[in-house]
This record gives sequence, C-alpha cells and structure tokens, in this order.
Amino acid sequence: MKPPKEPKAPKGLVDPADHFKSGKHEGKFGAFDKGVPTQMADGTEIPEKKLKALKKEYDSVKDKWDKHQQAMAKYSQDLTKYEKWKEGGEEDFGASGVPEAQRSAACETAALEVLRRLLDRSVTEHAEELSVEVNQGSHDPPELAALMVKVVLEHEDKTTDPVLKVLKTVDKKKRSGMVEVGELPEVFRLLKEDELQVGTHVCFGDITYEEVDFVSSVLEKSSLAKEGQISHEDLKAFIENQDLQPSDTGHPSSLAGSLVFMRLEAWKKASSVEKLMSPRAWRLQLSGNGLGPEAEAKEAPGKAAEEEEPKETNAPAEAPVEPSKEETSGKDKEKKEKKDKKEKKEKKEKK
Repeated sequence: MKPPKEPKAPKGLVDPADHFKSGKHEGKFGAFDKGVPTQMADGTEIPEKKLKALKKEYDSVKDKWDKHQQAMAKYSQDLTKYEKWKEGGEEDFGASGVPEAQRSAACETAALEVLRRLLDRSVTEHAEELSVEVNQGSHDPPELAALMVKVVLEHEDKTTDPVLKVLKTVDKKKRSGMVEVGELPEVFRLLKEDELQVGTHVCFGDITYEEVDFVSSVLEKSSLAKEGQISHEDLKAFIENQDLQPSDTGHPSSLAGSLVFMRLEAWKKASSVEKLMSPRAWRLQLSGNGLGPEAEAKEAPGKAAEEEEPKETNAPAEAPVEPSKEETSGKDKEKKEKKDKKEKKEKKEKK
C-alpha cells in the first residue's frame, strides 16, 4: 500500500468568511451577511449591480475553498488508513470486502497459475503435433526413411456407378461435389479406362478433342454450369440422357444432342438442304401436306374419285394421238384386202 500524497493548496486560497475582511478588500466594508458585504465602511448601502459582482466573487472563492477542503479530508482518511496498515492494525477491505494485502497476493498467485496453465497447454498441443509428425515419418533421417515401409489407409469407396466413380476421382482433392467444365477431357479419358470394369461407358472415351471442345462450350452456355462448374448429378444426367431435343433455352440438353447438333451445324456449312429433298418436297413438307406413304394414303381416296367422275372443264380438247407407222401399215393392208374381195365379187355378178 502506497502512502497518500497531500494535495497542494490552489493559488489565492482563502476562507470565504475572511475574503472581504482582508487583503485588497480590507477596511472597505462595514457590515456582512454570511461573509458577503452588505454596507460600505461609511455605512452606505452597496448598489445592486456591485452587490451582484461581490456575490459572484464570493461564490468563486467559496467553491475553491470547498474543493480543497474535500481533498484534504480524503487525504486525512487515506493517511489514517495507511498508518493503520503500516502498523498492522485495521486493514482496508475496500469494495470487494477483501483486505488489500490479501487481494494483491491472491491476484499475483492467480496470474502465475493462469500463465502456468497456458504454458502447459501450449507444450501439450505442440507435443501432440510433433508426435503425429514423428509417427508419419516426417522427421526420419534419410537412412531410416529408406528402410521404412509406408502404408496409406483410405476409406473404401463403394461407388458402383461408373460415371460417379470417375467424377469422384477427378474431384478427389477438392471434394466439392463439383467438376470444372475444363476437366471434361479427363472425365472421358477415365471413362475409357473403366476402373469398375463394367464396360457400359467405354464408348465415351472415343470422343475427339474437337467434340469435347464443342460440348464444353455448350455446357458453359447452359443453365447446368455455374461459374464454370457443374455438379456430379447434373453432369451424369447430361452424359447419359438420350434426348436429342434442345432445352427451353435452345441449347442441347444432353451429350448425344450436343454431338448431333455439332454434326448438323458442320453439314449446313458444307452442304445444302436441297441435297436432302427437292424444293417442291420442302414446300410440301413446310406447308404441312407432308410426304411419304401416309400422305399418299390420305390422297388415295380423292384420286379414285377423280378417276371415276372426271370433272368438266372449259379447257380445249386434247388433239388426237397420231398412230404409229406399224399401226398405219396394218390398217392399210386390211382395207386393200377388203377392196380386192369386193371387186372380185362384183365381177362374178356381172358374168
């Protein structure tokens, strides 16, 4: 416990009751009311304005005096407590109810205990980390490391789906459940290796780099990829889906659809639609009339009716077809034979 310091008296400190009776005010006033002058020395009344100034001065002196007296009273109490503490008499229990000397000793002991526990904890944690590193062989000298046989233990992967197996292999380090679109070549390569030996997805390994680039561009534009990544389930569905129809966004919704779309785009650039069907066939197809056996079956009843009941038209009659040379020569022979027979018959009748 430290000894208290005696407060210094402020400059101009004086008892308010004697302030106007001494110093520069000595002999000026004849009557006082609680230290404040009420009459001048000649018995005249003090003007109201001057009286207010004197009261203000008195209050300032009194305030300074009261503060110093409070400081002195506290100093006196502290000095009494210090002397008693020094002599071993009454002890200061303070706000905590514990003697100051006992409280200080207890705090010092507690601080040492906290520090000891922190050190023990730090040493224990470091020892555990060091023991793990030693068990892993991280601190083995080269001679010992050359003789050690290390065994890596991993959790057994019970995945039976070849696509999910490949995706987990690609995502082995990150374990995020997502695959980057740029990792598609590695995915198809692992599908060809067929780690599970099921043989159902080996064909995907035959996809060319050009086709992989096209499929990657399709995936990046689709709603399946988010920030260049696609989930395992979505990519599995995209690879195995056989639907060739595009999605609502106009992009292919499957790997098969993407490859077909790629072939059609390449064909359209290098060829013409007229190689598939004639312009007339395209017009019928686009107008909804259709082509093929079904369209012919629909038109058959109408054609039969037209053959049975020919329509009357105002078109000019078709010119008669001229007979061929063979037909003409045959008819001439018949006419000549008939004429010869007729002449012979007439000659006989005349005879």
